[in-house]
Amino acid sequence: MSLSPFNQPDYSSDSGTQYPTNIDDCISVLTRIGAMFAPQAQDTPNMTVKVNAGWIYTGAAITEVTAQNTGMITAPSTNPRIDRVVVDKTTGTVSVITGSEGASPSAPALTVGKLPVGQIYLTVGMTEITNADLTDERVFHHGPSLADANTFSSANTFSGKIIYPDAGELTISSGEITPTGVNHSVDTESDASADDLDTITAGSDGQILMLRCENSSRAVTVLHGTGNIQTPDGRDITLDNTRKSILLKYDDDLSVWLVLSSIGGGGATPVATASWTGGSPSQIDINNVFTAGNCYEVHFESDDASGGPDARLSDDGGSSFQAGASDYKYGLLTVTSAGSNSVSNQTATTIIPLRVLSGAAKTWLFFYDPARSDQKTSCNIMMTNENGDAAVGGACLVDSDRAVDSIRFLTLSGAGKISVYERPLA
Repeated sequence: MSLSPFNQPDYSSDSGTQYPTNIDDCISVLTRIGAMFAPQAQDTPNMTVKVNAGWIYTGAAITEVTAQNTGMITAPSTNPRIDRVVVDKTTGTVSVITGSEGASPSAPALTVGKLPVGQIYLTVGMTEITNADLTDERVFHHGPSLADANTFSSANTFSGKIIYPDAGELTISSGEITPTGVNHSVDTESDASADDLDTITAGSDGQILMLRCENSSRAVTVLHGTGNIQTPDGRDITLDNTRKSILLKYDDDLSVWLVLSSIGGGGATPVATASWTGGSPSQIDINNVFTAGNCYEVHFESDDASGGPDARLSDDGGSSFQAGASDYKYGLLTVTSAGSNSVSNQTATTIIPLRVLSGAAKTWLFFYDPARSDQKTSCNIMMTNENGDAAVGGACLVDSDRAVDSIRFLTLSGAGKISVYERPLA
């Protein structure tokens, strides 16, 4: 549409011809905004409402919407009622929110995703809606809302919380899920005990997705590279506990979902496992599992609440395991209970005394061999438990002229399992 200048009319100073011209120009400038979705009675009144043409700005595009009519509105039967005419803030489609009858009725609440246009005061037995029955309640700013999908092209500051509400459970179907929000749980197909997730429906570039295990008895394995999901270290990730989750971002250039981080997921395939039942065997050797320069995560799990094993290391493929402080020195770390961790740093006569003093508690041992033969190197050991309490850690010294390659667990009792995972150094 052509534009006119906005010249404020001034009856006291404008000439006889200038004054009406300025009025027309000002009305022309204001028409697009003033007429946008204006509610009015039909030229021949009936029980519908006419809504003028308008436009919707979604943050990325402007959608022009032609004039519309509401559906037929039914008059109240006993008491007056107030209905609300609204338009969808994404499409501009008109609809009516029906109120409740009452001696002194109130307008119904606006529903999420709708913009107010006007109120209709309806009386018992009425057969037509006139302009006198309408109240204009349009809002002239209806930019993007954080309840919608939004693209932010510049820096934004949010002073409050950004909350991603629960978007519901996604059930795997033939290895695939289709997210409808940001924050989802994921479950196996037909509630199977285990299932693989290899494909997530393509998203928008930069889209974020959080997935959590829906049920601890049903394991979901997120596969690397099989479909359109890639993990940082190229290993699969298993979600087999409701506290385990992953964060992903869609990359349009690569056409893949990139796993940014995982909490408690671990690799789906450990590099070594061992188990025992009824205290047999009482000793387990896991030989030639560590390679110098790599980082490993050893998961130790036992149902024996009375005590835990000693652990020793080998640098000759398991031919001999060292236990003396002259060979390796570690701080003594003790998990005192499943809900309370403590640590004391002292030289241990055995290498890693792990104590599990609560049934079914799980400890995680992290250690790193930098494969340097010229000096002693600081190393961290951290432990946590199945309750998910914060990890505790203690400093230790590893005499790195010994290239550790194997580990032995002694004095095993009860039943349990050991799993070794290779982890990226970063």
